[in-house]
Amino acid sequence: MFRVKLVYDQEDMAALFRATWPRRSGRWYPILRKAGLVVGILLIAMAVAAGVRACAHELSASISGGGYRPDAFLGVGIVFTAALGLSLAAPNSGWFWKRAVWKNYKEKGTELEFCFSEDGFTVTVPTCSSDFSYAGIEKIYEDTGHFVLMLPSGAGYVLRKNSFTQGDPAKFGPWLAKKTEKQLIQI
Repeated sequence: MFRVKLVYDQEDMAALFRATWPRRSGRWYPILRKAGLVVGILLIAMAVAAGVRACAHELSASISGGGYRPDAFLGVGIVFTAALGLSLAAPNSGWFWKRAVWKNYKEKGTELEFCFSEDGFTVTVPTCSSDFSYAGIEKIYEDTGHFVLMLPSGAGYVLRKNSFTQGDPAKFGPWLAKKTEKQLIQI
């Protein structure tokens, strides 16, 4: 009924991470996350500006023959401000997690094939094949380019929407939600 054939890439692993990352509830979490990114970038900009200013003062002092020497506290302050900015900005940006998850993925280059029928689905890799019932799917996530099927063991399968070789991906989500009696969760 539906068939998907793919080799996972970095975007697929990022979709799996978004599905498995603990969902933060509450109205303020997305706002605080964006604020962390903005404040982090501002702190990095402040550190760069302070470094440029210190270099300019040093250059003008050496040209005019003056004795200006930036003290050690200024250097430590610049480094601390840049590190704090990076620690706030990096975890709140998508590229950081996408790279980290892909780096740790061990099965790069393995082709997977998913076949969905009325009774269940089969996952085939070059060395073996496994059958699953729809009752074994704990959660179904969807984003603009992927479906993520989570199993009770914590394992997850990512189905890239543009990798369907049989069936319409637009009809797959509602069909699978009906088969599993689970809600399709948007991520």
